[in-house]
Amino acid sequence: MREFTNENVKKVKKSNFRLLGVAVVLLIAAFSMFVWHGKVVEDANKNIKDLHTIILSDDEREEQKSYVMLAVEPYKFAEYDDEPTSGYYLIADETYMYIVYMDYSTYSSIDLETIYDKPVRLEGVTKYVTKDVKELAIEAYNEGLEEEEQLSLADYEVYFGDVYLDVTEDAESSIGGFQSAMGILIGFFGVLMLILALNNIISFSKGIKKLSDNEISIINGEINDPAAFYYSDSRLFLTKNYIFALNGKVKVIKYSDLIWAYSKEFSYRGVRTGSVMVYDKDGNNYEIGQMNINTKKSKEIHNEIFQTIIAKNDKMAIGFTKENQVKMNQEIKEIKKRRKETK
Repeated sequence: MREFTNENVKKVKKSNFRLLGVAVVLLIAAFSMFVWHGKVVEDANKNIKDLHTIILSDDEREEQKSYVMLAVEPYKFAEYDDEPTSGYYLIADETYMYIVYMDYSTYSSIDLETIYDKPVRLEGVTKYVTKDVKELAIEAYNEGLEEEEQLSLADYEVYFGDVYLDVTEDAESSIGGFQSAMGILIGFFGVLMLILALNNIISFSKGIKKLSDNEISIINGEINDPAAFYYSDSRLFLTKNYIFALNGKVKVIKYSDLIWAYSKEFSYRGVRTGSVMVYDKDGNNYEIGQMNINTKKSKEIHNEIFQTIIAKNDKMAIGFTKENQVKMNQEIKEIKKRRKETK
């Protein structure tokens, strides 16, 4: 017999494949998001409008693909301290003035000597202008003008509109940004679940294959015994003679082989986790019964697991005391040394 008849074992096997199914669904959803993102970008490129048309439009004006035909030398009037290679420029086509945000590489690519005869097309994405940029633009525009010719902040949108054109390389990433971000997020969790599912399926399969037919028959009988305990959160069976753990790698441990056991607890960002560390006569160590112990009930279950295990073998060392650490670490070293010598 190579299969376990216990329903809880079957549930563990099925849950691994369900996790694989969820991972596949998430990856398909992520792929769909990226396809959607591509469609949004494609539509934006097909429906691109000049900046003046967008400024006059009653439709959504921000995050729109747009262009302007630059016909005069750009005048830089503002930049961010942390982005000195980019800045805001006053520009104009043959009729109207605008604000653009571009980096130095774009600026340096413009042939300023021929720009008046051969306007340069700048493409980018529209964004709403902030108040501080408006104030700096007005200040730059007013330089050298007589007072009666100067503009006030209230005049800004009449002359420049309420959006500017961002022509930096990062600008287009905002088009379809939601779809792209969701695709990355969903894909990330999909990949994590896929790795976890495959690891669980492979570990479960390998662990079962390592057991002989006789071992499977014995363990199957013990886990089906009404006196056996099963802890679903930890995927752990405690039978009359065995610890049978299915969380991660399949572990079959005889109580009579144990030489040391202790309860292990740790906290990370407010989440308390408990488990039981056991060592056998061959020097192997196993961490079993991993579970969240934030609640009183879960803490009691964790203690029940530990107490059940140590009650099965009165010869093993119990607890993570300094004395046990020194004694058992030395004993385990000797065990491993003897095993190495006998190879």
